[in-house]
Parts: sequence; structure tokens; C-alpha cells
Amino acid sequence: MITQDNTVGFAIDSRIFHEFIKGKRNTYTVEVDNSSCNALLENIQGRLLLSTDNMPEEYCSCFYYNGGEFPYILKKSLKHILLACNGERIVGKIVDVKFTPGKRFCLSKDSDGQNTEDSNGNCCIWSISFKLVPAE
Repeated sequence: MITQDNTVGFAIDSRIFHEFIKGKRNTYTVEVDNSSCNALLENIQGRLLLSTDNMPEEYCSCFYYNGGEFPYILKKSLKHILLACNGERIVGKIVDVKFTPGKRFCLSKDSDGQNTEDSNGNCCIWSISFKLVPAE
């Protein structure tokens, strides 16, 4: 059964939406950031739960690299993804999930106030790819 508790929604562009409708696409990938992490990952009052014993030396929010192994816990209640575009919606049932680390960086800011890109940094942008089938 599809409920608010087991579904997270994303607004997507019309090209991707129609690829899902036509059956040309069955995977939706989202980057984990400060705006999406609480909807996707287990947390207690906004504090993310880690699935690793390796604690970061500095606070990394939802960006902890952890040697390339996803350190967070995907919400156990998450069963469906709702994709919306121009008032239309489709819901997919999650059948597989993959976690991929992206560009690595350090949280220290450069002179422009941006995080410092660093191939050895202890932070990264994680992507979560959800393989979906039509929800019943």
C-alpha cells in the first residue's frame, strides 16, 4: 500500500517523466544533500544515523565519504518513489537501490565561500539510484 510514510516525492523534468511513462527508463537517481537527506535517510530529529563504526573526525552532514562505502541508513519505511511533472504523477515501487560516491571535497571553505574540491577529501556527494517498477 502506498502511504505518505513509505513514499518520497520528487519533481522531475518532462523528458525524464515521459521516459518513465513509455517504459524507456526504470531508474531514478537523486543526489543526497541537505534538502533531501532527512526524507531519504534514517535520522533522529534531523541527526543522521550511521551504519558504520568509523566516525568522521569532523562533522560532514550527509556528505561523509567513509572510504567509498555508503555510511548512512536508508529509511526502512521507504518503499515507493513518487515522480511529478506539470501536475501529473507516477509512483514506482523500489526494487533495488545502489549508492555511488561522487566528487570528493573538504568542508573547509575557499576564499569564495565554496567547499574545497579535494580528491582525498573526507566528504563527497552521494547518489542513490532507485530501480523502480510500476506501483500497484
